[in-house]
Amino acid sequence: MKISHSFTANITKDTYVSSYSNGNNQSCSFFADGETVTINFNTDCLHQVRETIKALQQIDQSLSEQRQQQIANELEQLNTHHFMSLSQSHNGKYHTMEISS
Repeated sequence: MKISHSFTANITKDTYVSSYSNGNNQSCSFFADGETVTINFNTDCLHQVRETIKALQQIDQSLSEQRQQQIANELEQLNTHHFMSLSQSHNGKYHTMEISS
């Protein structure tokens, strides 16, 4: 592995991801805020490609589970704290009523 310098790149929702090939080299680049991080692979490092994919799949699964839990918590808070109810009056107009628990 040849590293120009060590750093941490934080991938955010605004990061653009691109992949491309140049002969035997395959690259994956991350672009954000005018900065670029590129990871290059070649035919000599297929095991490392698989390990990278496996690590990213584990990250994906973990973050997906965390997000599902966040959504469940938010829904629970909405359901237990406030309830919005629409009721139609005798004149056909709707009234909104907020009920707190």
